[in-house]
Amino acid sequence: MTSLGQMVKSVVDSDTDDFLELVRLSGLDPANDFRHMDLRGFNFENCDLSGFDFTGSIIDDFNFVGAKIENTILDEMQKSIVRQQDFAAHDQTEAIEAENVLDLVSAGGVGSTATIAYHLDNGGDVNQGAPPNGWTALMAACLNGKEAAAAMLLDRGADINQCTIDYGRTALISACRNGRKNIVALLLERGANVNQGLTDGGWTPLMFACEIGSAQVVALLLEWGADVNKCTKYGWTALDQAERNENVTISEMLRQAGGRNGKRKERSPTE
Repeated sequence: MTSLGQMVKSVVDSDTDDFLELVRLSGLDPANDFRHMDLRGFNFENCDLSGFDFTGSIIDDFNFVGAKIENTILDEMQKSIVRQQDFAAHDQTEAIEAENVLDLVSAGGVGSTATIAYHLDNGGDVNQGAPPNGWTALMAACLNGKEAAAAMLLDRGADINQCTIDYGRTALISACRNGRKNIVALLLERGANVNQGLTDGGWTPLMFACEIGSAQVVALLLEWGADVNKCTKYGWTALDQAERNENVTISEMLRQAGGRNGKRKERSPTE
């Protein structure tokens, strides 16, 4: 059984083929299950976690690992699309076998507007969340910066503030944690709740933007009324996060917007 420690070591040390084999051992299909690759949302239910040390600030470590995981899986998905041929160039009435078409959530993740349209035109639920965490096509599109796909999904009725069932992640949080300024702007213009944070811990979009150091996204969120002094369940504010990361520019932006330090407890803001 593959341990999480082995999986992470493979991401850092090994080549893509070895890593994909470990992903398969975890019970995931690399061409379809990229949505599980998002940090703590990764599905390791079939793996032995006993050999991995979860102490310390694991989010920073996983940011690097998660980025490589995401890129690897997206590469696999792009290959899958090429193998299928671009059915959008063919007669739309041509019969398409279901197993040869990306599912709706995966289509959102790779930005395939033709595949999104195919599913929705044939009865697909634009807000259907994928197991086990409830990721939607909109969340996947926003995480990966697929603006045209995100706009199409919103036009077709996607719930802009829907959240996952595990940590309460929204499309806006997904965009902010990856610094997707254009996506953040799109979501805010379409009515996303700028202050809707995680149900687990209370992290807000602004805090995630501060964590990754995106001054442009921070400025955009503040412009749209982000609560600069909202706290996590451990009393950390966005300013605490910016100072923790020694980001002078963002710290000053937050202070000018009225940002204050919170009543921090012992745990770090990533816990």
